[in-house]
Amino acid sequence: MIKQNKNIAIEVKNLSKSFKSKLVLDNISFNVQQGSITGFFGPNGAGKTTTMRIILGLLYPNSGCAKVFGEDVDKSSDIRNRIGVLLEQNGMSDRLSAYDNLDYYATIYNIKDKQEKINSLLKQMGLFERKNEKIGTFSTGMKKKLGLARALLNDPDILFLDEPTVGLDPDAQKEFRNLILDLSKQKKLTVLLNTHNLNEAQKVCTDIIVINNTKIRYSGNLKETLQKYKTRDLEKVYFEVVKNNGLV
Repeated sequence: MIKQNKNIAIEVKNLSKSFKSKLVLDNISFNVQQGSITGFFGPNGAGKTTTMRIILGLLYPNSGCAKVFGEDVDKSSDIRNRIGVLLEQNGMSDRLSAYDNLDYYATIYNIKDKQEKINSLLKQMGLFERKNEKIGTFSTGMKKKLGLARALLNDPDILFLDEPTVGLDPDAQKEFRNLILDLSKQKKLTVLLNTHNLNEAQKVCTDIIVINNTKIRYSGNLKETLQKYKTRDLEKVYFEVVKNNGLV
């Protein structure tokens, strides 16, 4: 059983997962510190989304465990209530308005003063003036911001973001990045960010984890990592780690 360190938001220990005969995760372990914005990087099929889904209790590992604030997410409603999630598929209906989409989830989450909460989030995301429009008419960037609003309905302590900037143009990427930075500072949110966008990640992340060929190949503070590799470019670090399977 994992002994919880109060400074650790996510603790993954000896986690393995196979789909039929294909090994996806091989005895991986890592920690995510509270208050950090941690980038989770790796090639397609490296196991990033699988890891995130196991942490969230959406998949079960073959062995090992994953804890959020010291507990299994699927066994603790208190922990689930402290988590916000934005997956690539945001689970919202194009046929409903922005407001009605958030109202549906606010009802599920039993949010108090939900009208005030929804309107506040829509204003924060710059979507208030279009709250009554069906989101099928929204741009990709607007849908991403609405998905972030949904993830924040329950005032989470930790936010899981799965490829949040896919399909966004540079302006929308910048807007989304600034929202994450502001939330991290204002609410002291912990963020686990699964992304291929290393340029954007370098602008927001405090820590990084690299997974490749079923194993964690590197984890550490971003600033210290760049100094270690004698570069200012996260992309260079990433390709060195992947190429050498973590060997410096």
